[in-house]
Amino acid sequence: MVFRAKRDRFFIGFISITSLILLLSFLLPILFDPTLQLQDLMILAIVLFSVIGLLWWSTFSIQYTFLEDILYIKGGPFRSKIPYHAITSVYATKNIWTGYRILSSKEAIEILNSQTILGSIKISPEQQTIFLQELEKRAPQVQIQNELKI
Repeated sequence: MVFRAKRDRFFIGFISITSLILLLSFLLPILFDPTLQLQDLMILAIVLFSVIGLLWWSTFSIQYTFLEDILYIKGGPFRSKIPYHAITSVYATKNIWTGYRILSSKEAIEILNSQTILGSIKISPEQQTIFLQELEKRAPQVQIQNELKI
C-alpha cells in the first residue's frame, strides 16, 4: 500500500521562496560581472537547475510504502527502510525543522524506531488515519499517541 505525502500551502510557499532566493543568488553574478564567459554561465545554470531540481524532487516525490516486512519511505534521493519490528511508537509533532524528516506539511507524525538516524523519522502522510490503521495492522506492538488514535 502506497501513501503520498500531504502538501500544505505553507510548505509549498517555503519551497517556492527558497527556490526564488536560489535563483536570485545565481543571477547576481550574471548581472554584476559583465566579464563572465559562456562556459561560466553554463556552469552556473547547471548548478542552479541541479540544486532547484533536487529541492523540488525531494519535496514532491515523497511516498510512504508498506511492504511485506518494512515501511519504505522515499523522497527524491533520500530513502529509509524501517522494519516493522523496529518501530516503537508514533506521535503527532509540529516540530518539522529538526531531526530526520521526509515530509512536506506542518501536520506531521514522528515514528520512533531503532533503525533510522537519530532514532526517529518525521513524515506527513496525506491519509493519516488510514496510514495509522495500516501501521497498526503490520506492527501491533506500536504505541500510537492518544491524539492520533483511530
